[in-house]
Amino acid sequence: GACRTLILLNIHHIVCDVTSLAVVADELGTIYGSLLRGEESRLTAAPALSFAAYAEEEAQRRETPEFASRLKEAAKEIGRIDKRAALPADFHDADVRTFAGDTVRREISPEVYKRLKRTAGKAGASMYSLFLSLVNVLLMRKSGVTKVVTGAPVLGRSRPGLENAVGCFVNVAPVFCEADPDAGFEALLK
Repeated sequence: GACRTLILLNIHHIVCDVTSLAVVADELGTIYGSLLRGEESRLTAAPALSFAAYAEEEAQRRETPEFASRLKEAAKEIGRIDKRAALPADFHDADVRTFAGDTVRREISPEVYKRLKRTAGKAGASMYSLFLSLVNVLLMRKSGVTKVVTGAPVLGRSRPGLENAVGCFVNVAPVFCEADPDAGFEALLK
């Protein structure tokens, strides 16, 4: 009868970002297809820069005066955030601390999505920026402050030669948001 093969990859996100996962899946598909056809597999060229070399370059970059200056500026900006602001869930009375979490899913109707898309378009913003702004407004309203900082994941494959490299190239960048309580949401998007 027919033979069925299942390959299960269990890779932690700290080891492999989504682009790397695509590289691994493509290479596995190429190798598997070649084996099925009885051919020698022809993989794409090895990355020009390995993850280890990239990590070494990053470590060296973080020792530069330019990086130290940017870090100092970000720390100064974070220092301006009102530390007295507290969200309702910041203080939990549980005797035993847990890190239990949950995923909450909500569906947005096509009509609401279209309105959101129109709002983002008018402001020249992406949908990501729109939703990040919504999160920032929620944080501001719940905490009673007008300035917040959130972390946004950014892809760290900023130089040529990393297209086929496998690793975690994701960084988290601080996003500072200050809003005038009297201005509308569209003003925040701009």
